[in-house]
Amino acid sequence: MIIEYAWDPAVLGEVTAIPAAAIDENIRLTNANFYKVLLWLLRNCNGSFDASLCARAVGLSATECDEAVQYWIERGILSASGTASAVPVTPASQKPPAASAAPPANDYAIAKTPRPKAVKPQMKEVLARKASSPEFSYLVDNVSSRLGKPLSPGDASTLLYLYDTAGLPAEVVLMAVGFAVGRGKSNMRYIESMCIDWSDRGIDTIAAVDDHICEMEHTAAAWDRVSALLGIVKSPTVSDRAAAVRWVYDWKTDDDMIKLAYEICVKSTGKYSSAYTDKILGRWFSEGIDTAEKAMNDVAGSKSGGKKGRTSQGGKSKPAAEPSFDLNAYSEMLQKYNPVYKKGAKA
Repeated sequence: MIIEYAWDPAVLGEVTAIPAAAIDENIRLTNANFYKVLLWLLRNCNGSFDASLCARAVGLSATECDEAVQYWIERGILSASGTASAVPVTPASQKPPAASAAPPANDYAIAKTPRPKAVKPQMKEVLARKASSPEFSYLVDNVSSRLGKPLSPGDASTLLYLYDTAGLPAEVVLMAVGFAVGRGKSNMRYIESMCIDWSDRGIDTIAAVDDHICEMEHTAAAWDRVSALLGIVKSPTVSDRAAAVRWVYDWKTDDDMIKLAYEICVKSTGKYSSAYTDKILGRWFSEGIDTAEKAMNDVAGSKSGGKKGRTSQGGKSKPAAEPSFDLNAYSEMLQKYNPVYKKGAKA
């Protein structure tokens, strides 16, 4: 059925623009809740994202809001600056915060001012540049080869934009293409978004790209280990990944201790929270509690109280199936505890 309609002029006095790519390439695949968060961001955010504020506005949990923002970053609709000192969110319906107000520590920092729409070269400029620059000609030919298809005029224009306007060397663009193809994301929009992010961060040499990719793989490996250990299937947020890196690499936490902290978290809160689990593991790390048996005794309230962990044949302690401790009391203690971690060293 076709319905004829017209916009009510009364509602068009104030309009919020939506990026076409967020609709054209995502509307059939994206969770409806992700769009709720995106609409809220477009309407209210001015430099940073506060998950708790968003959660109250759209009726979702802060974790779900985090996941939505992570999705839009991965799709190239948002760009994460990687800092936590951005200007706080300023909803349209509220006055700006006082100058003395401290900004919240956020996982995502969205560009303070929108990036101007890229003015990409025309095809005649691409052809002329390809004829005059052996390096650019090499770039075009190799990108086409790595993508396994001829480049469209739009793709070739994007390459010249990255090469000339963004100022990325050909080898850096090729590394971005190779990385994207390796992740199964061989579309030029994803490659362009990643290259622009690298350019903004000053990642414009082979060595810098190598370091950045190594860090990304390092982080992914930590999350893969933690998610497999705990049976977590959701897409990780930035906080989830950062916590996994601390547990696996910085603190070298025993697997059984991670499991125990996870069990305590779920029994106390009813769901997994990397922040809550991180606070448990952080306290143990700071106090030199480095085995599951010591952790069990800590939770039980004394060095010898509670049910001690059983020991496997290899001598590795494992938590008892049903630990006996006061979760409420332990949760209250955690809320008051704010350890200072020393990266990479036992307390």
